[in-house]
Amino acid sequence: MIVHGAALAIGMTGLASQDFACKEVLMDVLNMNNAVTGEAAGIAVGLLMAGSGDSLTLEELHRFAKQSEHEKIIRSIALGSAIINFGKARLADTFIDTLLKENEPMLRYGSCLSIGMAYVGTNNNAAIRKLLKISA
Repeated sequence: MIVHGAALAIGMTGLASQDFACKEVLMDVLNMNNAVTGEAAGIAVGLLMAGSGDSLTLEELHRFAKQSEHEKIIRSIALGSAIINFGKARLADTFIDTLLKENEPMLRYGSCLSIGMAYVGTNNNAAIRKLLKISA
């Protein structure tokens, strides 16, 4: 539980700092593949890289989510990835489309979160249509 709290605290204190040294530490926690600590690490990486749209981090998280058997970790990576895409609008579309094609439901869920975060406050018709198509 202490590692869980510490990981989240790193994400919150480093919000949007894009501190790659901290990101690597969090990725090490994620790679331990423990459901509880991995959940915190997935969210914390997203917080640390918030709004960066960093494609390497997104690819790394996506690859790990596809390998993990823990739903908590996959869900946290989906949320963390969405936070990374905050405000990126069309720049996030390729990543979103990749997630939409996944067999894993939690990754498709992540695509919805990414659409919301990428297009936050824009009232973008294409994003809304995509979400409506998913929900129907």
